[in-house]
Amino acid sequence: MDTTRESSPWPAPEAPVPAHRPPQPPQAKTSGFAIASLVFGLIGGVLLSVVFGIIALHRISRRGLRGKGLAIAGLVLSGLWTLLIVAAVVIALATDPERDPGGRVTDSGSESVFDLRVGDCMNNLEETDLELAVDVAPCAELHDAEAVSQFDLPEGGWPGMAFVTGKAERRCLDSVGSAAGDAPRADEIETFYFHPTEESWRRDDRTVLCVALFPDPRRGQL
Repeated sequence: MDTTRESSPWPAPEAPVPAHRPPQPPQAKTSGFAIASLVFGLIGGVLLSVVFGIIALHRISRRGLRGKGLAIAGLVLSGLWTLLIVAAVVIALATDPERDPGGRVTDSGSESVFDLRVGDCMNNLEETDLELAVDVAPCAELHDAEAVSQFDLPEGGWPGMAFVTGKAERRCLDSVGSAAGDAPRADEIETFYFHPTEESWRRDDRTVLCVALFPDPRRGQL
């Protein structure tokens, strides 16, 4: 048997040569100030967001860092927060009531419960009202409530809600009853009071304001 092999007319395949990628340059780092600017811009830390954003843009241009888009986004968010704050202040000022030199309300508006005064007349006040602002109006106009007296609780540590409401209820019942006197439908006038909470007590709020709630809107004061 002939075992001789004839040589192939085709050249033998060459062994594959492993591919080598050229070395890649190291990627630039992301500026930490740019990240901080974005984070504070998201949560409303306007001042810090602006400061960090400006620092980030300065360092990015000088050191070739990444994060320019993050810094710009932080600055844009800070601008939006600023606009919202300005708008809120404008709205608040626009809704504040006007008072004469004697302190009497001359034009209706929304008043903080901490700025209410004896003699103020109010509207839309309910016995379960927990708002921090109420609608006040000139007493010559229709209103359904009037602040008739106020007193301060003793200083010291927080005495507990039961103590505060107990004191407020006893003294305000007497105060409203005395103010109502022989007013029309005096027996239907209810007692309401604003009192300190544990949180406001820590801010030196000790004042209880006693309020008469009328059965129907009326004009004038008790």
